[in-house]
Amino acid sequence: MDFDFGLSLSLPGAYGNVDFFNRGPNTSRETTGKTSQFSAISAGFQLQIGELGLSSTLANEQFSLSAPANGKPGLDLSFSRITTQAAYGFLGNQLVLGAGLRSVALTINATESARAAATSLLTLSGNGATIGAIIKPDDRPFRLSAVYRSAVTAQATEGASSLFAASTAERDYVLPSRVVAPWELEVGAAVQLGPRPLNPSWRDPSARQAERRAVVDTRRKQRKQTGISPVDEARLEGWEDEELASYAAKDKEREYTRYLNHPRKYVLLLASALVVGASPNSINLVGFVDQQMELAGARATISPRFGVEAEPIANLAKVRAGTYYEPSRFEGVAGRQHFTLGGDLFLFTSPKIAFIPPLPIAAVGFVDVAPRYQNFGLFVGFWK
Repeated sequence: MDFDFGLSLSLPGAYGNVDFFNRGPNTSRETTGKTSQFSAISAGFQLQIGELGLSSTLANEQFSLSAPANGKPGLDLSFSRITTQAAYGFLGNQLVLGAGLRSVALTINATESARAAATSLLTLSGNGATIGAIIKPDDRPFRLSAVYRSAVTAQATEGASSLFAASTAERDYVLPSRVVAPWELEVGAAVQLGPRPLNPSWRDPSARQAERRAVVDTRRKQRKQTGISPVDEARLEGWEDEELASYAAKDKEREYTRYLNHPRKYVLLLASALVVGASPNSINLVGFVDQQMELAGARATISPRFGVEAEPIANLAKVRAGTYYEPSRFEGVAGRQHFTLGGDLFLFTSPKIAFIPPLPIAAVGFVDVAPRYQNFGLFVGFWK
């Protein structure tokens, strides 16, 4: 069994001096005042048990539409995207196929004050599907992947539109009829140079343990046919159970040692392309927040991405660099090229706590820059 999880938070104002959504160089601060102050949170969890893998990710953005004033409640907007997936490895995990659910939800709440509980005025939600595949041949230095995410149309719940309209009648807010998340297609490839294997052959330890158990079961059936006494049989089965438990522990230790003994030197090259479908006659989310008539998504866009990763100091430091093109979803706005730099620094191994095994802890950092954009982060993660 293996697991991983992550959590990140961006506080309001973190992107106040940048064009975070690539709305163009001529966008004024007066028209983007609301979207220049927002918060974003993302979280993810991944669990692998044998050939089965499960994962779930959440991305949420919070905007303030208006503050409480003159006895009227303030308005906040929350936009969430949740993806839950399951995947299974075939052919000794050389082929992984997965599918899942893609959900989006937009909620507008009324708040009397910063400490008061929010009242939901409008909720639009919808679901779609995701399918994907990864090809990773044993002992070969490359991988191929592809994933398709279907379009999602989020509709308002019954009665919510009239409640929202009544609450915003004096604020001249345009009522959203639906929220559309366009379809996406992403393909990628990875090639690893150096002695460290990218796709080491893998066999589920539970399969070897099942074979061992089958041998023991056969032995027990044969003994029963010889008329062995119950006392002797119980004593032998106790020894065999201890042997099976010892074998399982040693087998797990062997697999972990084999992983640790892999050479650490490598250079990983990655390339991918993300295609996002069109959403004609649509206003971008941030356009709605700022109540600006900014058409977006009139045509499909493509974003090529390239990256490289290496471990210059074995078991201590990793570095990565990359670049990607961000096409604008807004009409008449050119795309921009991003350049990224990041790395991991091993810190320590945590002690075992209850059922949680010792975990290698690392400091992780990144920088992402582009015209009218800069972003950076520093957080704690797992060393791999």
